[in-house]
Amino acid sequence: MGKIRLDIDEISNELLAPGNIFWQKCSGVEVMISAKEGIINFKLLSKLEALNEVLLIDESEQSTIQNKFQEVFSQYKNKIQLRDKIKWRNDFNWLLNEYFYKTSNSQYDLDQIFWKIFSDIQINEARTYIDRDKDLFMRSISIASSYTLCAFLIGYYDEKFLRVLYNS
Repeated sequence: MGKIRLDIDEISNELLAPGNIFWQKCSGVEVMISAKEGIINFKLLSKLEALNEVLLIDESEQSTIQNKFQEVFSQYKNKIQLRDKIKWRNDFNWLLNEYFYKTSNSQYDLDQIFWKIFSDIQINEARTYIDRDKDLFMRSISIASSYTLCAFLIGYYDEKFLRVLYNS
């Protein structure tokens, strides 16, 4: 996979960089601005974009994967009858199998998906937490994702309970 041109609007709702972000100087030299999973420096990115500088990001299918998970969970959440919920739960589990159990995708990637599905924290508030202590915040997200995933896998079907569990 190569690099693609970055549109800041595409990552405006991200907590951390979904891939390595680079500034391509006029000379063609690429300078890394944010590493994958690193804090995104939006002030610097906005400044560079205003100067019409070229910004690049490592090409990744992560946003496509996140959208698939969100779509399946949205279908799951909208069902009322248990047999319908079981069908969408199985689809969600199939996605987990395909994108996590059979691959080398990281806990970080799973955390990002669960953050988008379950978090009630506003993005600005999350950035404040990250500014205070990124490691503590990321550990908290990993723990919340792990607990919520375990609850989902052992048969908790109430998405409101899963949301409360995640945000607790």
